[in-house]
Amino acid sequence: MKEVFKNGRKRLIYDPCRQILLQYTPEEEVRQKIIQVLIEEMKIPRDTISTEFPLYHIDSTSKQRADIVVWHKDRDGNEHALLVLEIKAKHIELTDHTLNQVKSYNEILNAKYIGISNGKQMQLYEVINDNVVPLINELYTYTELLKGKVEYTRFRELRRLPYELTTYDLYMRFLLQEGYIGEGTPVEMHPFISELQNFILCGEFNKSGEYRTEIVKD
Repeated sequence: MKEVFKNGRKRLIYDPCRQILLQYTPEEEVRQKIIQVLIEEMKIPRDTISTEFPLYHIDSTSKQRADIVVWHKDRDGNEHALLVLEIKAKHIELTDHTLNQVKSYNEILNAKYIGISNGKQMQLYEVINDNVVPLINELYTYTELLKGKVEYTRFRELRRLPYELTTYDLYMRFLLQEGYIGEGTPVEMHPFISELQNFILCGEFNKSGEYRTEIVKD
């Protein structure tokens, strides 16, 4: 944890990038922790890091602020965003909403990489043709990010299970143990819920079996 100072009843925490004392908040504590990771472990120069960066500097209509922005200069000396991070307090889970927040900032900043962290977890992504691809770890050096020397998480394509397997007793027990099927759910509903779970994961459903299944737009 970063050192916390007291001024009367106020708790303050030091931001080395802005070189000022800030009001202590759980989110600010995480932000300063991540800044130390960037500087000490990822070897990112302190003077390339901005915190609470107002996006109106780039888009005058924006009222948003990016938690952390790491910059780099091109051969002509022009500054560009390299990495944009959205920070949450450590008790807040990282979700798709968190990722969408940083993606919205990056629509203005156009960084090559974006990331999210709550101090317990950090996930980095490379932005490729408007898509985000998760990187295999989060501690690349500044030089590696600049040169694109990163590795991507490999996704295993989910395949639709046949009806015989989704209604198999052993598989149903697995769904019960994992909480996909509630303990009080009538047994006759288990095959349907098993089918629904597979549809959610894979986007397909079986037309065979004793249940007539169809998709209805709500």
